[in-house]
Amino acid sequence: MDLHFSFKGRISRAQFWFGLIVLLIVSVIIGFVIAVSSTTLGLEHYFKNTILVNVVFMLLLAYPMSALMVKRLHDRDRPTWLVAVFWMPTILSILGNILGITFKKADIGGKMFDIPTSTGWFVIGLMFVIGIWSLVELGGLKGTPDKNQHGPVPLNQ
Repeated sequence: MDLHFSFKGRISRAQFWFGLIVLLIVSVIIGFVIAVSSTTLGLEHYFKNTILVNVVFMLLLAYPMSALMVKRLHDRDRPTWLVAVFWMPTILSILGNILGITFKKADIGGKMFDIPTSTGWFVIGLMFVIGIWSLVELGGLKGTPDKNQHGPVPLNQ
C-alpha cells in the first residue's frame, strides 16, 4: 500500500513499472465496471460525456500516480515539482475539453465526431513530448547510486 499511498522514500524502476501496471489494471477494471453498469442500468446518457469519465479517472488515479512519481523522482534526486510538469498536459487537456477549446464537432459521413482544434493539436503534442520525457525520467533512467536525502538505494535498481 505504501507504493501507491506514501510520498516518502525512494522506489526503483521495477517498483515504478509494477505500480504503473497495477494502476493501469485498476483503471481498465473501473472503466469496464462503468461501461457495464451504464448499459445494464440504463445510464448511458450519463456516460456519453467522456469529459466526465476522464475527470473521474484522473481524480481516482491522481493520488497514487503522484505518489509513484514523487518517490521515483526522489530516487533520481530530482526536484519534486516536476510532478506538476508531468501532470500539466493532462490538466490542460481536461480543462480544454471542459471549455470546448481543444475539440470541435465535425460531420464526417453523416456521423458527428470530435476532432482536435489547433489548440487541441498543441495540447496533444505537449502530452506526447512530456509523456515521453516522464517515461524516460521515471521509468528508464537509473536512480542515484548512493544513499541520498530521501533514503537508501532501493532494491532492484
